Amino acid sequence: MDKDLLYKYFECQTSSAEEQAVVSWVNDSSENKKLFEEERKLWALTCLREDLVQIDTEKKILSKQFNLYKRLVPLLKIACILLIGLFIGRLIFYNSGEKGEGMQTVISPAGQQTEIILSDGSKVWLNSLSSITYPVSFNGKERIINLDGEAYFEVSKKNGVPFIVQTGDYNIQVLGTTFNVLSHLKQGMFETSLFTGSVKIYTDVLKDSAIFLNPQEKVMLENGKMVKSRLTGENLPAWKIGLFDFDNISFKQVMAELESFFAVRIFIDNEQLCDYKYTGKLRHKDGLEYLLQILSKDNPFEYNKDENGNYHLK
Repeated sequence: MDKDLLYKYFECQTSSAEEQAVVSWVNDSSENKKLFEEERKLWALTCLREDLVQIDTEKKILSKQFNLYKRLVPLLKIACILLIGLFIGRLIFYNSGEKGEGMQTVISPAGQQTEIILSDGSKVWLNSLSSITYPVSFNGKERIINLDGEAYFEVSKKNGVPFIVQTGDYNIQVLGTTFNVLSHLKQGMFETSLFTGSVKIYTDVLKDSAIFLNPQEKVMLENGKMVKSRLTGENLPAWKIGLFDFDNISFKQVMAELESFFAVRIFIDNEQLCDYKYTGKLRHKDGLEYLLQILSKDNPFEYNKDENGNYHLK
């Protein structure tokens, strides 16, 4: 592969045909992928070095106001480099799906969402620290995937070939629909919300006692039993649009959700804090420490971060 074309690709200056040529070359072999990553890293480091030199020079010759503006440009460029890496990773991942064999597992990083396009055209959005395992190509009479965590699905309809989400104890079967699944069975948590279409929820042991959901219905595991109820005007799960949605839940539950999303440990040293109930929406992108500051305004507490990265609330 011509290095000039690769660098043109990294700088987002390729045509559609050139972009497709690069992607096809990367997907041809694992060696090509390795070379691609090596060149991308080298390009990124080169850009970073040039930008740092530029910043140092400008600090000496420009006024503070103009210099501040110019310093933003390389920072944005560095951010673009990182985004290009993430985008390319997803693009290569999608295009290589049909070429492999066997099963694939995808894990969403802490504090992020991950979108996957399956070989049948179905789309899956994984919440933070959630994972799915699925075949790179659906060839049988069923389309089966395994989920650990939380995901939102847009399932492509395929006549006579059901789509089944396995979560350990519970299975969700659909033909074509949009729905959300939360499954942390070790913590006794299971919930399925349906937005369009229909789903059937069952266990391998009790297939005859399946639960069917209609649009705007959900089912939750409560005290070992499945309880069905109506959704309250929701068209998408809050997490998919970047929100935490708390509805009269305890402080302890709020902290557990923040722990899970940001992959940190939060210790509540003052047990009196646990009695407080929260209702409201907070944005993922604001970050953990800002969210703690907001929450402390309603239920006053202080926090500190220890040398291991754990948070202590008091």
